[in-house]
Amino acid sequence: MTEHWTPEQYRDYLRTGAKPSDHPAIPPMDLSLPTPADNMAERELQRLCVGALERAGYALMTADNARRFGETGERPVGWYGHLSNAKRNPLMPDLWVVRAGRWLGVELKVASVYQPGQREMIASGLWEEVRTYDQFAERMKAFDLDTVKGCEIGMTEHPNGGCYGVCYANKL
Repeated sequence: MTEHWTPEQYRDYLRTGAKPSDHPAIPPMDLSLPTPADNMAERELQRLCVGALERAGYALMTADNARRFGETGERPVGWYGHLSNAKRNPLMPDLWVVRAGRWLGVELKVASVYQPGQREMIASGLWEEVRTYDQFAERMKAFDLDTVKGCEIGMTEHPNGGCYGVCYANKL
């Protein structure tokens, strides 16, 4: 009977110090790349997150959108960008969101596979790791609410700029 291990089980096995040749029933796997199922799940997560941004009034950062908004005088709530094929990219998160001069870098992860530098960017706080749509929605709520729209409690308790002194609600 042949065993079928997931990439996670294989990684755990290798962490014990064993070599793939120690267990010949296990075919070698390239653990530096996500599996096709991981790629599909991450694309779906990105599609959901982009949809939420667009429904909230964010616009994709493209030359056409910049020109369109410049010509009409309309302004999006904010801008977002993403890399559709992030292999060999300059070190950028999967999604970036810009609003009122603030930046949010979001690294979408459905598997624990990291490219060089990603863990360090997340650990430094420059990017936020998001594994589910619910995590993304909560993070965007905080990004929008805390410093752009403000909240009743924060503005009541801290009328000169909100909880962190940077809330725009008192300027609206």
